[in-house]
Amino acid sequence: MNFKLENGNEEKYEIISEREVLDIDATIVELSHKITKCKIVLFLCNDENKVFNIAFKTPVNNSKGTPHILEHSVLCGSKKYDVKDPFIELAKTSLNTFLNAMTFPDKTCYPVASSNLKDFENLMDVYLDAVFNPNIVKNDKIFKQEGWHYEIFKQNDNLKVNGVVLNEMRGVYSDPDSILESEILSNLYSGTNYQYEYGGEPKEILKLTYEEFLDFHKKYYSPSNAIVFFYGDMDMNKKLKYLDEEYLSKFSYIDVDNRFIENNRIKKLNEKISYYNYENEDSENKSYVALSFSFDNKKNNFDHIIMQILDYILFSSEGAVLKDKLQKLGLGESIDSHYETSLLHNSYSIISQNINAEKKDIFIKEIFSEIKNIINNGITTDKFKAAINNIYFNYAEGDFHNFPKGLYYILSSLDSYLYGEDINIFLEYKNSFDILMKEDLSNENNIFIKKLKEFFIDNEKVCINVLKPKKGLITENEENLKKLLLDRKNSLSNEDIDKLIKETEDLKKYQMFSDDEEKLKVIPRLKVSDIEKNKKFLNYSVENHILKTFENTNGIAYIGIKFPLENLTIEEIFSLSLLNIILSKVDLSSMSYQQLSDFIDLNTGGLNIKVDVYKEKAFLTLEIKTLVKDMDVAFDILYKILTESVFKDENRIKILLNEAKTDCESSIIQNGHKVALNRALSNYKLPYSIADKISNCGIGSFLFLKDISREYDYNKIKINRLIEKTYKKYTKTKNMFFTILIEEKNYNIYLESLKKFKDKFEKYVNGDKEKYDIENDFNELFNANTYIKNDLSEAFVISSDVNFVARGGEYYEDLYSPRLNVLRTVLNYEYLWTNIRVLGGAYGAFSTFSKFGVGGFATYRDPNLKKSDDVFKDIPRFIKMINMSYEKISGFVIGTMGSIDNPITIQEKHKRNIAAYFIGDTDDSINKERHEILDTRDIDIRNLFFLVEHIINYNDKVALVSNKFIKEAEEGYERVITLS
Repeated sequence: MNFKLENGNEEKYEIISEREVLDIDATIVELSHKITKCKIVLFLCNDENKVFNIAFKTPVNNSKGTPHILEHSVLCGSKKYDVKDPFIELAKTSLNTFLNAMTFPDKTCYPVASSNLKDFENLMDVYLDAVFNPNIVKNDKIFKQEGWHYEIFKQNDNLKVNGVVLNEMRGVYSDPDSILESEILSNLYSGTNYQYEYGGEPKEILKLTYEEFLDFHKKYYSPSNAIVFFYGDMDMNKKLKYLDEEYLSKFSYIDVDNRFIENNRIKKLNEKISYYNYENEDSENKSYVALSFSFDNKKNNFDHIIMQILDYILFSSEGAVLKDKLQKLGLGESIDSHYETSLLHNSYSIISQNINAEKKDIFIKEIFSEIKNIINNGITTDKFKAAINNIYFNYAEGDFHNFPKGLYYILSSLDSYLYGEDINIFLEYKNSFDILMKEDLSNENNIFIKKLKEFFIDNEKVCINVLKPKKGLITENEENLKKLLLDRKNSLSNEDIDKLIKETEDLKKYQMFSDDEEKLKVIPRLKVSDIEKNKKFLNYSVENHILKTFENTNGIAYIGIKFPLENLTIEEIFSLSLLNIILSKVDLSSMSYQQLSDFIDLNTGGLNIKVDVYKEKAFLTLEIKTLVKDMDVAFDILYKILTESVFKDENRIKILLNEAKTDCESSIIQNGHKVALNRALSNYKLPYSIADKISNCGIGSFLFLKDISREYDYNKIKINRLIEKTYKKYTKTKNMFFTILIEEKNYNIYLESLKKFKDKFEKYVNGDKEKYDIENDFNELFNANTYIKNDLSEAFVISSDVNFVARGGEYYEDLYSPRLNVLRTVLNYEYLWTNIRVLGGAYGAFSTFSKFGVGGFATYRDPNLKKSDDVFKDIPRFIKMINMSYEKISGFVIGTMGSIDNPITIQEKHKRNIAAYFIGDTDDSINKERHEILDTRDIDIRNLFFLVEHIINYNDKVALVSNKFIKEAEEGYERVITLS
């Protein structure tokens, strides 16, 4: 492809480079705007899901969180779109496939995506005007709302602080994983911009002034400091012309000082000790230890791929050699690694969670000892090949789930391009793999061994971070804040306090104010008539218990086996959670778990085991993806796992249970909104019951894993027997259901492989007539009732400075209306956004309604408890009062359809086919619901109030609460317990 500048663009821009990147099926054109020197990058390709992104280099020299607050604030109105919140108007009224903004340690990005060209152009223009002409310059209330502000309503009141980013970062600084990430950056890049908390440290945010905030925008939000990306199938010359005429031509070039400070970077083994809040007494083994490396070498594709392969060998695979050794030595319950490429220099961290801090030196010593051992004695050729195959498969598959692949490519290119390096470094991969696949892996001095020495042994840029638990840290910080605010108030005169009271009242008025419909017309919108009324969603067929989806899969077969789980008791669900954790990660009778891991990676693209629920139908699901030529081997792997798994390696099982418990504990802090809502709905419908008892987002799961991890040493034999009985009960059956995503031409090859598997498996099943009683074995060990929701309202105290508040309930399934989807959009982006986020200062809130008769509401990183629940309780009244014009309700309808029509990958389409089959959906039923949504009027929304009122009247609520909210929780919840 030869891109040419046309229609006057040749006078405005110059082409710097053009390159065809076959690995991503795109041509990348780099341009420069002649006047402003703004950089523009075009990804020319056939993807209909178009992506726009404008990025600014935003290095920080303090921890006040300026770029983070600015990222929130510029989207709150602009010169052309002079309304209170254009972002939320777009969120609720556009067909966007992605709409967000992102702050990184050294850059800020504003990406949007849409498959509808008109919608895409609308989104792009609102974002461009937002970053270049924001209302922040004339309205300090935006800074106060999104950043921070003092709050006081009467002379005798205590002075308080509030703000969306302030509360978000309070939540971040309650999460030990996030604290450690920040502390690693600070230590590893001491003396550079990266030593500061770019998101904002709560106590430092309070030092940021409005003037500093505006100065930061003036300095960095210039076209001369911008990189603009366009990706997808569109007229690029038209976009360039618009970009120049509407925006770039209004600016002149300025020399932006956006250099990174690099002096005084640390030398080997610089150690830093930090603390996180932990309220329990059993803190001896609750530290984190991290060993981190920074790489000074110029970024290049070859080293990048080798680093991923080495990480897989050392830490990421199930049989990872270094992770395995550290766990066996008891050096942490969960060992993880993190490879970071989005900084000036790539970095790599090895992290142990729930370790005794006194074992820090042993942890570090064993890491270097094992790496040296590998360098001296090598690794098996099969392990190298398995790792290469796994990483290559991930690249070749290109599955980004619901994340637009164009945005993934754009952000990947920024990881090199922002620092003046080749834009393609993280996009191209085939050439590097071609070289690596020809490497003589039997050579004891192969490229991987050389790079292992270079990256880890000879590297002088190394640091150690220790994060220790500290009881009462949040309380201590709260007391310090109270003293700070008391001192601040005491320094004020009565006139000053009156001024603050007036500012508080004015801010609240601003936050409660809504633009009228006439003013909102400035936001460009599609019409309901622009949306297709009928679409083809499903493309599968079922025969002989096989659900098949035919798509172009590039020679990959996605194989699934489902074992029905009928009439599950609570005890059986918890027992299945153990199987879900352990199956495929323990020895087989014919090979060790390390050999199994290598065998899987050598011959497939990966194995996944999970419990799926479709309405009230549950299945134990095994999924494996492989090249068509390797299907026999893939089925052989499944057969071995289903027939040869051995549950006798006590040390291995204990490691897996401890790791699952630790991961669940971390997930609860990070995903508290999901955790609380799953818990609130866990007594109503099976999907939520399973989520609470099996997934990482489950309180029931955590309570059970905590007990079983503690009890395992005392009851190993009984617990192992329980796992084995669960394994045999649910896999020794002929009653299987199969799913396959494949190209139609390869379907007969699949049938041949499947027949071999079924014949062999049926012989195995026929040889076992035993019945397996799981409940009695479980009850000998545990009381399931202690892990489930027995009270209508529960509050769980967590180590956090903020709360997560949820409320849920049931309604008559027969009364379900597809228009509940529109109501969800109205609630999320109008009622909850205004009352929970804008007025309440929480980071977020959402509602959900299932077509199976349950619904609920939840908040995220919330500084309130009762206030937020009161907002939930008032939802029915809000619904009854809805009075919207057709134009306004149409906006919500369009926003609803945007989420429904989001482009999805072929794997997601296959999953949709499977769910539709078990639930009973058809294209006709889906389109019927679609018609109802498109025909929604405000009266239809008002008529739903009784369903929501039914949900609210259950008074079924769950909250994850900060220690400082215990008293309030005890007054409003029947059960209050400390979760840790």
